[in-house]
Amino acid sequence: MIELSTSKWAADKQNVLLTGPTGVGKSFLACALGQKACRDGYSVVYRRASRLFDELAQARADGTYAHVLKRLAKAQVLILDDFGLEPLGAPERKELLEVLEDRYQLASTVVTSQLEPKDWHAVIGDARRCHPRPSGPQRQSHQAGRRVHLVRGDKFDEGPEAGQGMNHPASLTLRPLAISRNRCSA
Repeated sequence: MIELSTSKWAADKQNVLLTGPTGVGKSFLACALGQKACRDGYSVVYRRASRLFDELAQARADGTYAHVLKRLAKAQVLILDDFGLEPLGAPERKELLEVLEDRYQLASTVVTSQLEPKDWHAVIGDARRCHPRPSGPQRQSHQAGRRVHLVRGDKFDEGPEAGQGMNHPASLTLRPLAISRNRCSA
């Protein structure tokens, strides 16, 4: 956790996945990472996944799609909150691929989800998008040692102030919290 608090992950253009059940503090932690990155001079854009797809659909309709994609690609940190709450349709799949492809090895993305990455197939809906065949850029990512920080929170315990009427995630202690660094597999 200390490594993530330094914003080195943003400097190294690494990604962060925060997973766990409702109420564990994923969104709070993602926003804290974004705020720290912002204070360290990085540009940060926060979007809930459902609102991002709404924004992109509206941009397609009003002719600003390329501009919105460019703005998302330019952000040094993109926080995509609550990914996987509902299955993606074909347009959302395409838009997600475009956003992530534009950012690949150029910027950091923080994703929060109630689902483990192994369960994203059902949400994305197209197995070909989940397991692309290894290509040049994918092989390069392994060779360059590109990493994803995966933070899993199983439950939260109330902090000392929680019993005094505070329900804000800041008053919660995230336990257990396991950090593993896995090579990005696609």
